Amino acid sequence: MKHVGLFLAFALAACRPSPSPPPKPLGERLVEGHISELRLLPGETHVRFLADAKNPQAKETASSLRLGKLYVLHLQTRQLTRLGQQVASLAGTQLATADGRYLLFLDSYNPQTKTGSLHCASLAEAKVGKALGGEVSFFIASPQGERLAFVDGGMLKVGRLPEGPFHTVATEVASAEFSQDGNTLAFKKRLEAGGQLWVADMKEAGPPRLMAESAGDYRLSKDGRRLLFTARQTPQQRAFRLWVGDTRTASSPRLLSEEMFRFAWSANEQWVAYLETPTPERPGTLWVRPVAGGEAKKLAEGVRDFEFSADSGALAWRESFHGDEGTLALALLQGEVVPRRLTRRTRHWQWNAQGNALAYTAMVSTPDTSVSVDLFAFRLGEKAPTKVHTWVYEYAFSVDGESLLFEANCIREGRSCELLSIKLPEGEEAPKTKLAEGVFSFRPSADGQRIYWLHVTPVAPVHTQLWAADMAHPRPQKLAENVHLPPPLPIDATGRRFLYISNQPRHEGLYLTELK
Repeated sequence: MKHVGLFLAFALAACRPSPSPPPKPLGERLVEGHISELRLLPGETHVRFLADAKNPQAKETASSLRLGKLYVLHLQTRQLTRLGQQVASLAGTQLATADGRYLLFLDSYNPQTKTGSLHCASLAEAKVGKALGGEVSFFIASPQGERLAFVDGGMLKVGRLPEGPFHTVATEVASAEFSQDGNTLAFKKRLEAGGQLWVADMKEAGPPRLMAESAGDYRLSKDGRRLLFTARQTPQQRAFRLWVGDTRTASSPRLLSEEMFRFAWSANEQWVAYLETPTPERPGTLWVRPVAGGEAKKLAEGVRDFEFSADSGALAWRESFHGDEGTLALALLQGEVVPRRLTRRTRHWQWNAQGNALAYTAMVSTPDTSVSVDLFAFRLGEKAPTKVHTWVYEYAFSVDGESLLFEANCIREGRSCELLSIKLPEGEEAPKTKLAEGVFSFRPSADGQRIYWLHVTPVAPVHTQLWAADMAHPRPQKLAENVHLPPPLPIDATGRRFLYISNQPRHEGLYLTELK
């Protein structure tokens, strides 16, 4: 299974000597120079990236840390704006609001203190406002992009974007979370301050309400009225208890589990699943129960991973592990919750976006005593899983969840495969549609109408190409030569236009290419 396929292709292309230079990049060069950390912003009108990012070479810094100049590029006008001078590549140091109006980022980042100067840039006006805080360690915007909460020198400040005013809510704060409607804020104090968990109302004035001491993880309901959280009974304990509480009263939270380390909340917020185990390293006992009240149901022992379906109608997990392989099982969360075991030695699995089907790969013994990695599919309501194909590498559901796309019939140690598709629930004997050849790694477009993939050339100079084709009438078209990290970025839902980075000498920069 090639979970890191999009990245390994670049390494394979880079590690072999090339007797001649690779072909020049294709498409229009939008920006010259060394580019990294390319991201498409909400609204699909701008991208952000770092230019000339370098490792600060400071002791005790993360190996992946790079500091560079932060730019935004308007994709239609080609207006390029520099926002920051010393911006980090780490997660949590840059954030675009969901409405695409603002980009928040830490400038003058200090790797030793892990803090920076917080700025808010208006993307429409292409300008940066004054610094909102000078020693900011954490920040988050409400889902609607109206409010901002940030921790500056340990003080939690909250206000309206883009310029406040921001008032101090608490001190010694580590993190915070808005409810989906933005009207409730939960925040946790630092461990040395007791790890207290508090909630604050954003619409009505009043002091924050204490929910718990020695808290761990926490999740707010969409309406902000309930808080699911973990807390230790004493600071010396390792395991956590799981609670659900009413944020309006902050009194008498209900205990769900005495000893656990991990939980998940279903999308409809009606169910909570959790692993009971004394240590996070060991597999645990999986339980599921209604959040509003009711009996807990024990599903399995020896569980490591679990996930609700997108529609909250089922829960899947793996149990009985041997190495990285476990038995895949699921339970429907309707009526009597009954576990159902599907297949042993499962290596990887995923739900479709609709929540009504699972796809997974499993090790299967063959008559000649060897093993193969086979692809299976299971639609909820079917009697048994369907074997789709033998020896499958990468796979994905189609956007509508009705088909499976997968790589098979591979050569060159899995670096060159056929890309096939099949309608569910058709099985191994059913005819497959061949979409492409020579595929190393692939992705469908967001609208499901096109497919794009990486191809590693078989002869020198070895390099990585980007190809794309329509799903209905696959006529492959080469879009890019000599592609480098990060992987090519589709900039619209149709999968016709891509940005990619080239680090080829004399051709470094950000390129735009398009499917004709």
